[in-house]
Amino acid sequence: MQNIELFEKLTELYDDWFEEHSGVYAEELKAIRELLPDFQKGVEIGVGT
Repeated sequence: MQNIELFEKLTELYDDWFEEHSGVYAEELKAIRELLPDFQKGVEIGVGT
């Protein structure tokens, strides 16, 4: 249970990073799009807030 509490405590900080570093985030997405081949379907496995 302790791990969940830590995540909930840091959720706002995690979300704020994307707003405060939107340029870095956009560049990361651009790099990923350039490296991945074109595809029609896919699966995203991960977590988010």
